Amino acid sequence: AVRGAVTTLNVFLDSARGNGNTYSGSVTLSEMMFFTVETSSGEEEQPGEEEQPEIVETVLDIEELTFNNSEANYYTVSPGAEANSINVTYAEAVGNSYANVSANIAALAQNSAFSVKVVNNGEAEVTLRLDVMAAGSLCVTSAKVNGKAIELNANEGAVVKIAAKGEAVIEVAYGGDGAAEQVLFMIDSCVWGDETAHSGNVTFSEMKLLAEKAEQPGEGETEQPEQPGEGETEQPGEGETEQPEQGSEEAGQPEQSEQPGEGETEQSEADAGAAA
Repeated sequence: AVRGAVTTLNVFLDSARGNGNTYSGSVTLSEMMFFTVETSSGEEEQPGEEEQPEIVETVLDIEELTFNNSEANYYTVSPGAEANSINVTYAEAVGNSYANVSANIAALAQNSAFSVKVVNNGEAEVTLRLDVMAAGSLCVTSAKVNGKAIELNANEGAVVKIAAKGEAVIEVAYGGDGAAEQVLFMIDSCVWGDETAHSGNVTFSEMKLLAEKAEQPGEGETEQPEQPGEGETEQPGEGETEQPEQGSEEAGQPEQSEQPGEGETEQSEADAGAAA
């Protein structure tokens, strides 16, 4: 939700890359405008009001996972001090060696994202890269750190810098043609051109698999057929029907003939005289 009045628009031109390089260029800004989006009901749509899919989380039992060490001379993997965690200590890890600690997780294929909490117990900043692999190929599509989306570099998973004594929750979404099957943690070993030897102590915990909840049959709103007796039907005798007039042809009765004396007949003067 928007907090307070928006008064300033900032445009960063090649100045938000997070590095010390210099850039030059020429950019034209035009057709600036303000607008609001209205829903079909005419109500103004507020940012963040769209319905979010329900996410199902599966907490992994780290003790049941097998962690492979690509470079035993660098990393030592052991159970963490906290429940359901592992601790990785290392020394002399070369910054561009791409050495890693990995785990094969079959359930990755039935989900769409992987999340882990990483705590840097050391005295120096740690650069960590988290990859998800499918048949040996990277399949990470997006990433978040502490709930905020981060930009991915080409051919890399989530690359995160964690300050000394700091921590981060990293979530990576994955997809593609192959079935995801493995996660890789490159700890201080994933920086191109970095030939420095690094040492540190990192704890991994709260490993989770995430997926959107599938709608179960019967959960959606479906129109039920009308059951007999539920609709309003007019019962015989309830409606107003016009009764045929007695003696009419509509009733099927013959029309009664006029009885003598009942009708008014005009007597002629001659008949009247004869009667006298």
